[in-house]
Amino acid sequence: MFTGSALDINLPDGANEANCQSYDWKIVAQPKESPNVLIYNPGDVGAGVCVGNKFVIALPVRVLWADVSGFPQQPDPQRSGPANVATFKDCWGNNVPETIFPCGRYTGLMKSIYKAGWVYTHFSQAGAAQGTISLSPVIGTGQRQLTFDVLADPAYKPKKGPGWFSIPLTFEKSTSQGSNLDSLLVGIAYDMRFLRDPNYTEFSHFVIRKPQLQIRTGAEIAPTAPHDKNWVEAGVLRFPLIFNFHKQPSAFTAYPVIGIEGGSHFDTHLTENDPILRGVAGLDGSFRWPFNLTHNFLGSSPITFEYSYRMRWLAYAEPTTDVANNGTEMLASGRRSFLRGTLIEPLTANLQFQVTALRGSLAPDFHALGNTVTIGLTFANPGSSEH
Repeated sequence: MFTGSALDINLPDGANEANCQSYDWKIVAQPKESPNVLIYNPGDVGAGVCVGNKFVIALPVRVLWADVSGFPQQPDPQRSGPANVATFKDCWGNNVPETIFPCGRYTGLMKSIYKAGWVYTHFSQAGAAQGTISLSPVIGTGQRQLTFDVLADPAYKPKKGPGWFSIPLTFEKSTSQGSNLDSLLVGIAYDMRFLRDPNYTEFSHFVIRKPQLQIRTGAEIAPTAPHDKNWVEAGVLRFPLIFNFHKQPSAFTAYPVIGIEGGSHFDTHLTENDPILRGVAGLDGSFRWPFNLTHNFLGSSPITFEYSYRMRWLAYAEPTTDVANNGTEMLASGRRSFLRGTLIEPLTANLQFQVTALRGSLAPDFHALGNTVTIGLTFANPGSSEH
């Protein structure tokens, strides 16, 4: 990472310099670079050091707020012994500032790379993008299948107000009709958060955060023929509920969602004279469980299950096809649901095994699928996000 923060944290009861190596430190933080709340385990950010009654660690983001948890564990041989950070020196023997910039950032090619650092920090945060692009080859007779399952939401730090401008993107497409959601959703959004005091209340194992608001505008496109296109504006409120247990902060998160979508059709293959008006409700979140038995082999990053559910109520008729039951296309109002669940199992710090299950339909043409599963390996960034 090209930018970062140093956290200086008071040690919990029972912790001190002498037993610093016997604690795991897990951090939940709101970065400047992304509206996503990030979760860092020890393997994501390094060991840190203890100085007096404080724990000091560098994070790969600039932090607006952070919750830090220390859990007694077996001694970590990777963590250096207690040291005074005031004695640390850089490449030229100068005192080290509270940053994670490397010494050679202004020399040679690295100087040019660091000038473009904002591209990396905003497009590579945990939660900024996920998904798989899979190709199923054919040996002998059969049909090759190419599947795109991509979610992205790169954001830019706010210049004014408590929010981020972002570019949310969803791309769900397959060359197989039975698994083709046929949906490309892309636009511009503004995410607003309470940053100074983000929580309503907090208990030892339960946190209620203040609501989060997103307003957005963008296109809904069918990537395959007949390439229908809509333009839609939306407002969405989320109400974060956070559960901490079994030595894992944000072990279970649930973000109930309510909102409204409205807009117009500007390229359709059926006659759609009415505007677009939809009510939206659903749930986003995640469940993570540490590697208790394989901690020494695969690190401290937990197995994670991420989920997203949406129910849309269409006030006016829009296209829909019951693909799962070989139905024909028709114009209809009523309910449309979509469910996405992803199981992520870290293999290394930067590589994950991922299984994604999809069901339901997405705009603009609402191709209603049965259970569809994709499996693949994906590259990962340090940490994970709450939703």
